[in-house]
Amino acid sequence: MLLLSRLYSYSSDKFFRFLKSEYFSDAFEPELVFNLQEKSEDSVPDATITQEGFKLVVETKMSDWFYSDQLMRHLKFFKDEKNKVLITIAPELMAEGKKSDFEKELQKYNAGQEFPVIHVNTTFEILAEAIRGVLDDRDYEMQDVLDDYLNYCYND
Repeated sequence: MLLLSRLYSYSSDKFFRFLKSEYFSDAFEPELVFNLQEKSEDSVPDATITQEGFKLVVETKMSDWFYSDQLMRHLKFFKDEKNKVLITIAPELMAEGKKSDFEKELQKYNAGQEFPVIHVNTTFEILAEAIRGVLDDRDYEMQDVLDDYLNYCYND
């Protein structure tokens, strides 16, 4: 979480580019939208500024010890956000059987939701590489933070 918050503090633009990158391409459009003279049934204001509601819920483990019952309880953190993503992060991806079992439960849960929860299973390394993908060569400070993060992951 520190890595993600540091990226946001460093550049909110790069943070949102990370969310919208191919890594989360189907999940988000988390950006402000400026509209001039947007018409509704009864009025036409000069401008509107909106941002789609979204929530990320993150569960991390030091191994593939994810349990469906815990992940299903995490779904209670979502309310009426349009974009809901549950991210599970560990040094390795979830075992296919475990992931499949959870995805089936999630599918049943989503059947009763207006806006479904998307599950993204990833590793710490894949997450770091996705962040590296939005950084420029000139982002020295954030590159250093990312290198420290990867060193921490490999050593600890």
